[in-house]
Amino acid sequence: MKRLLALLISLLALSGCGVRPTGVVAAGEPAVGVGTGPALYFVVAGRVRPVTRPLGYLGDPATALRLLAEGPTPGEAAAGSGTALPPHLGLSVLGFREGYVTVWISPMSASDPFVLSETAIEQVVCTTITAFVRTGTGGSGVMVQLTGTQQLAATRPLACTAIGQ
Repeated sequence: MKRLLALLISLLALSGCGVRPTGVVAAGEPAVGVGTGPALYFVVAGRVRPVTRPLGYLGDPATALRLLAEGPTPGEAAAGSGTALPPHLGLSVLGFREGYVTVWISPMSASDPFVLSETAIEQVVCTTITAFVRTGTGGSGVMVQLTGTQQLAATRPLACTAIGQ
């Protein structure tokens, strides 16, 4: 009887739980809220690339833009991260509506006029989009409208080419 019981238990264990292998199953949007800090887009080896700033929490879009404006930390700079953003730049989210984020870019003082390079614009756009997607505020397909200067007022809503969006 003990042998029969052991045999039945062994057969049951070997048969598995009945789950069959399947192909890829669509599961919707990617997970959000996972990470040790915001992804800031800096210039690495001449290209705009994400660098995670470990804060112990994910942060929000306003935090990500503030940290981006501050530039790379000494450790990030030593690892090859740089920025195309001019110093004394203010970045703030004005609003998010129907998949569009409006970001205000301004000099910290009137004596600091600036023109942003395409690389600098990409840093702002990619950091903004990634912050909105990672925090669950916006899904994929978020676009950024920059404002604050005549140069920026002429731009159309932008996607992030560094993340293929």
